[in-house]
Amino acid sequence: MKVILLDEIKGKGGEGDVVEVAQGYAENFLFPKKLAVAATKGNLKQLDERRNNIAKREAVRLATANETKAASRASRSPLTSRSATRASSLALLPPL
Repeated sequence: MKVILLDEIKGKGGEGDVVEVAQGYAENFLFPKKLAVAATKGNLKQLDERRNNIAKREAVRLATANETKAASRASRSPLTSRSATRASSLALLPPL
């Protein structure tokens, strides 16, 4: 039975994917938990619109992640590695 996934399902696919699953799995697990809908002509037409929304949401999520990554890198100290920290602590010791 072909279904359209409404959420990510481990081992099956992600949101918006059209996958083939056993009829019992679809009727007893996916449909009652609202994780999928049957892949009918009407639902497939709605999927096209939903895919546009998914793409927009992913673009916003990636942009936010990149901004957070850039801000994190900008706020870091230049000497953050363990060897750099050890080298700076050795510089504070008196010469032998």
